[in-house]
Amino acid sequence: MPRIMSHKYEISDADREFINGKVSRLRKFYDRIQDVNVILDAAKRQHLAEIMLLGPHLDVHVKGEAKDMRTAFETAINKAERNLKKTKDKLYGNKKHGRQSVSIRRFPDEEVLSVLPGEEAEGVETLPKERIEPETMSIDEARRRMAEDRGILVFLNKDTDSINILHRNQEKQVEWIEIG
Repeated sequence: MPRIMSHKYEISDADREFINGKVSRLRKFYDRIQDVNVILDAAKRQHLAEIMLLGPHLDVHVKGEAKDMRTAFETAINKAERNLKKTKDKLYGNKKHGRQSVSIRRFPDEEVLSVLPGEEAEGVETLPKERIEPETMSIDEARRRMAEDRGILVFLNKDTDSINILHRNQEKQVEWIEIG
């Protein structure tokens, strides 16, 4: 729910509902919005609506001016939507939520043991490559998935926006690797 402040303008219940409805729509453009402030200001002939959005990797300030408050707010909310789309594109690119595919090559045990660190393994290019597109999930969700006894799980951490890997080591313990 946004924090609504006004200066020289009386906010009616209908205005409050209108603002809450429009602001809740912003979450479809950027779901990690943590704080929303709306400032409404009225002068003699101009009305000003200012919207401030804050969150991780997000700091958006937009203003809208018009002869009536609803139009000023609509102008500001449209600017906010455009800014959120731009911000999301900058963060994640045009890829689906910043997901990148990850290549995994599995070595037969005897080949891995015969190669010393710093040396190239023969026939590495002929090994089959598996491409994985990581899902977005939290660590707890990933741990529950690993309980299904998978060997390796590559995912995009919902909290840190980085690629993480859960895998079982030789002792069958789950290990967590965070990339980035």
